[in-house]
Amino acid sequence: MKRIAHIFLVLLLAFNLAACGSGKSSNTANQSFAPSAGGADYGYSRDEEAKGKEDLETNDDYAGENQSDIADNPQDGGKKIIYTASTSIDVKDLKVSYDSAINKAREMGGYIANSSIRDNYAEITVRVPAGSLETYLEYLDTLGGENKSTTISTDDITDQYTDIQSRLKNLKAQEEQLLSILKEAKTVEDTLKVTNELYRVRGDIESYEGRIRMWDKLVDLSTITVRFSKIQEIGGEEVKISFISLDEIMRGMQNGFKSTLNFVMRFISSIIILLISIIPLLPFIAIIAWLVIKYMRKFRIEKNNIDDIKK
Repeated sequence: MKRIAHIFLVLLLAFNLAACGSGKSSNTANQSFAPSAGGADYGYSRDEEAKGKEDLETNDDYAGENQSDIADNPQDGGKKIIYTASTSIDVKDLKVSYDSAINKAREMGGYIANSSIRDNYAEITVRVPAGSLETYLEYLDTLGGENKSTTISTDDITDQYTDIQSRLKNLKAQEEQLLSILKEAKTVEDTLKVTNELYRVRGDIESYEGRIRMWDKLVDLSTITVRFSKIQEIGGEEVKISFISLDEIMRGMQNGFKSTLNFVMRFISSIIILLISIIPLLPFIAIIAWLVIKYMRKFRIEKNNIDDIKK
C-alpha cells in the first residue's frame, strides 16, 4: 500500500508541474491529495498506474505546446489592446451637438455608458467598436466646435491575456484529472479531499473566464468620453425698447390706490383689535395710573413746602 501511495504522489507532482507553474497550486495539490498515515487505497492496479503516468506525461507535453502556440499567436493572431479616448469641444448649440454625438455612437454599433447635460455643459461616455474609434473622433470634428482637444491612451494586455489563457487551459486539464481521481476514490476522506480541491480549481476557472470576458469587451469596444462646453456669446441677447400703454398706466394707478387703501384699513383694524384686547387689563392700568398720579402730587407738595421754608 505504501508503494502505491508513493507512486500516486509522484503522479500528482508530475501533473502539478504541468499546470500553471504556480507554487501555491502545487503545494495545495500535494497537501490535499497526499495519502493519509493509514495509507488510503484508491483501487489502482500497477497497470493502471503506469497507464495514468503515461497520460500525465502526454498532458504535460500538450500543455507545453499550447503555451508556446498561445505566446506566439494571441487570440485571433493579434494584439490585445484597450483604447480609451477623451475629447473636449466648445460648441455654439449644446443640445444639437449632444444629441448628434449620442446618435452617431448608436449608428456605429456602440452604446451610451453615461450621459449628462445642464445649462452650459454636457458630458457623454460612449462605447464604440475599436475599429471605429478614429471614425467617431473625426465625426466630432464635423460638429463645428472650437478649441477641440483629444487624448488617446492605450493599454496593451497581450501578455496578461496570454498568461491567463495558459492558466485556464491547465486548470481545465487539472479539473479533468481530478474528476478521474474522484471516480476512483474509495473512502469518504479521500472523496472530500478531491472534492475540495475540485471546488478550488473550478473557482479559479470561473475567475479567469470572467477576466477574459471583461478584457474581450474592453478590447472590442473602445471607451470615449466627450465633454461639450457652450460658447458664451459676448453681449448676450439683444435688449429691446418697450413702451407702457395708457391702459397699463391706469391699471398700475388703480392697483397702487387699492394697495394703499388696504394698508390703511389693516392699520385701523390692528388698532381696534389692540384696544379690544386690553379691555380686561384696564382696571389694573387704572390702579397703576392712580398710584403714579398720587405719588407725583405728594412729591410736588413736599417740594413746595421745602422751598417755602428755605425762603
